[in-house]
Amino acid sequence: MAAVLSLIQSQYKLPDLFYLDLWPLSLEPFLVTSDRAIANRFLNDYPRHPAVLEAALHPLVGGNRGLVSSDISEWHSSRTTIRTVFSVTNVARFVPDIAQYSMQLRAALLHHATTSRRFPMIEPIEEWAADITFRFLIGKDTAVQQGGWGKEASTHVQTIITHTDNHGSLNPWTDRQRKKARSRCRQRVREMIRMALNEALEKDRPVANNQFISLMDSLATKYKEEYPERTQWDSDTLAQHIDTVMTMFLAADVSSMVLTVACPL
Repeated sequence: MAAVLSLIQSQYKLPDLFYLDLWPLSLEPFLVTSDRAIANRFLNDYPRHPAVLEAALHPLVGGNRGLVSSDISEWHSSRTTIRTVFSVTNVARFVPDIAQYSMQLRAALLHHATTSRRFPMIEPIEEWAADITFRFLIGKDTAVQQGGWGKEASTHVQTIITHTDNHGSLNPWTDRQRKKARSRCRQRVREMIRMALNEALEKDRPVANNQFISLMDSLATKYKEEYPERTQWDSDTLAQHIDTVMTMFLAADVSSMVLTVACPL
């Protein structure tokens, strides 16, 4: 199990499943645990201090800036910078996109149902979560569930998580291979994030006030307001943003991994 997920489970003694309201497929929780109090505690009280997170997240992210910075002021600065994107108004504007990807998930589940076989729920859930995450962070439809380029990014993120726990093998060669795989995928995902950040800064027109604004568009808009004469990110800001976005990619993937279940139909 991934280091971050292990950290969460060890602190809260979580079961395999927790509540998820998968609108618009159902008005009831789609996946449930026997103890809702545990789910609520996980969702509301997860420790956010960088001193708690850095040991688990630094090796995954590949950097130590932004949301994984041990510098309290920088950590708070990164959280403040992205806060507007998670406002109630902006998230509400994102609902149609959630509905779109949820209906794609519904189609995938119905397809599985025609086989009358058990299947690992984690696969369609991860693709659904990646579609929503990438759209929210990048502002583009990367078509993970439909086999688009986001599928590659999602696979790399999952590989990083899978090869995180190096304590399960006493074989040094196995540990080296895990680290190489993690490093290779981490580098590729970070490069994708870098390209997306550069594209966001190069946009001529800002997002309209009444439309959903992605995290990267928000970061680019703020940067243009502060430095209207610049056409490229300065290296310090870019490093901070890449680490922040990478952290959010991983956090979203770990959240979907908590939902692992074999579903009989």
